[in-house]
Amino acid sequence: MRRLLFTCLLAGLVLPSTALAARLAPGDGTLAVRNAGGDPGQLVVALNINGAAIGQVDRGRVVVLPGNGPEPDVSGATRQYDRADGSTVYVGSGIRFRAVAGNFRVRIYGVGIDINAVGQGSVRLFGSSLTNGAGKYSLNGGLWTTLPSVATTLAIYA
Repeated sequence: MRRLLFTCLLAGLVLPSTALAARLAPGDGTLAVRNAGGDPGQLVVALNINGAAIGQVDRGRVVVLPGNGPEPDVSGATRQYDRADGSTVYVGSGIRFRAVAGNFRVRIYGVGIDINAVGQGSVRLFGSSLTNGAGKYSLNGGLWTTLPSVATTLAIYA
C-alpha cells in the first residue's frame, strides 16, 4: 500500500514538472482567439501555420485547404463536402477541429470562434463591422486585443 501511495505521489510531482519543462521550438509563436464573429458570410480567421491548432465554431463553416502533413480532424459538422480545388468544407453548429504536426491552411466563417495555435505562419483576422470587431485575440503572448474591423494579416512567430 505504501508503495502505491509513493508511486502516485511521485507521478503527481514528476508529470506536472515535465509538462512545464516542455518548451516551444525556437521561433514558434502563439495565437489565441476568443469568441470571434463576423458578419454573415464573412471570413473571420484565415490561418496558415506550420505547427498545431485546436478550435471550435459555435455556428458557421470551416474550410480546410490542402497542406503538407496529416489532415486536420474535424467533428460536429452537420454537412461536409469536397471542392474541386481539393479543399473540404464543414458546415454546422458546434464544429470542432484539431490539426497537429503539419503545415495547414484553415478558413473560418461564423460566430463563437475560439482557436489556440502554436507554430510559425500567419493569420488574417477580420471581426464584425456591425459589432466593432466581435471577439478578442492574443498574438505571440501579447495582450488581448479586440478583433480588427478591417481585414488584418499578422505574423505568428516568437
